[in-house]
Amino acid sequence: MAELELDQLVNVVLRRVADRLGQTPDRSRDEWQPALLVAGNWKMNAPGGGAGEALVEFASHLALAPQTGVDTLVFPPATLISSVRSALAGAGASTEVGSQDLHWEPSGAHTGEVSADLVLAAGATWTLVGHSERRAAGETHDQVKAKLHRAVASGLSAVLCVGEGLDDRTNGSTFRVLRVQVQTALAGLALRGVTPGRMAIAYEPVWAIGTGRVAEPAQIDEACAFIRTVAGEEFGAAWASRLRVLYGGSVTEESAADILAIDQVGGLLVGGASLSPKRFAAIVEAGAARAQNLSAQGGGS
Repeated sequence: MAELELDQLVNVVLRRVADRLGQTPDRSRDEWQPALLVAGNWKMNAPGGGAGEALVEFASHLALAPQTGVDTLVFPPATLISSVRSALAGAGASTEVGSQDLHWEPSGAHTGEVSADLVLAAGATWTLVGHSERRAAGETHDQVKAKLHRAVASGLSAVLCVGEGLDDRTNGSTFRVLRVQVQTALAGLALRGVTPGRMAIAYEPVWAIGTGRVAEPAQIDEACAFIRTVAGEEFGAAWASRLRVLYGGSVTEESAADILAIDQVGGLLVGGASLSPKRFAAIVEAGAARAQNLSAQGGGS
């Protein structure tokens, strides 16, 4: 990774000190108000199997969905990044496209892997990092950190995924697990000057992914608040207040509005429901309705 220039390093350190003192000398950060973020993770799937007509239909539904106050994002399989981006652009949708994963090395003998530069060349602007399915396959905390730092250094925005398993939840280890995952991945990242608009953290309790179970509102709220607090230890309170903490775990069009109404939730990471144009558009519409309510109240996520 390229080294920071001395003046950049000094400015970052000064901002962090000011954050901890409750001051924010960088006025541009005060002016930026985070929109809700609704993202869809297609995993090893695609609408209609990835056929062009199905992608056009998906893009058309998104283009018609109300999106005021909402940023939308989809993570297709890597081989479809370019096609999905073209379909969205053709439909006039403002939805961005991301990669489901990337390697921490810029290039090399890593068969089957994709680098940050490769996904950027395909048209991706975001990447997922640390999804529970990757962690379950053996990905370590240090590897997640390396991937996140590589993404940021390469100019990609990133969604860091964290969450506890059922055993962790039942034995009272939830917050210990979340602290390790968030703290390890973010360590040293503030020195790179990443803005809160270029990152989100998705809280995905593993026991709720693909099971049809959704965590209770109080559980979601306290977990998202805790994640924000740990992020603030690295970046400062002002930065963390603008970080979008998403919820993911069996999100549907029926549950979206209730989850988005939770105070600490800044968006959603949607799995299976994001493969259906109508269902995902309905979830985006729920996000727009929530954003409108927040705007009327004079608040933000």
